[in-house]
Amino acid sequence: MIKVFLVDDDKILLPMLKYGLEEAGNSVETSSSIDAYQRICETLPDVIVLDVMMPVIDGISLCQMLCTNPSTQNIPTIFLTSAVTEENKAQAAFLGVMHMLQKPVEISRLATVIQQEDALHQIKATWTNTDTVLSELLQRYPNATDEDAEICT
Repeated sequence: MIKVFLVDDDKILLPMLKYGLEEAGNSVETSSSIDAYQRICETLPDVIVLDVMMPVIDGISLCQMLCTNPSTQNIPTIFLTSAVTEENKAQAAFLGVMHMLQKPVEISRLATVIQQEDALHQIKATWTNTDTVLSELLQRYPNATDEDAEICT
């Protein structure tokens, strides 16, 4: 089950998205932009879905805040917007956001993108852990050769 945190100021759309994503097998927390940062930091979800245009703090500014926090900077983020612009696309790319979905979004499309983002995040984490282990081994055994590696296999 993927833990999703959904931030949108639309009081009609938010519960519909929550329901649809839960029906797709996700665990979903929701918030308006006002308390979203604090709640995301507390819950540490697997994937964050942010509306780009919100009145108090927009999704891009919220994403920038999350990117500067070590505990949230690597959580995959998806942007939702009713107006995809070149400026929004550039800001998303700069922040490392790979998906910007146009509203209204089909629940099945959003659920698929959430699954893709979570899977990619897990792969990256595995690679990072493997790289860390390999670096530690190289530091511990700096004179190891390929022949030594064959003995271990």
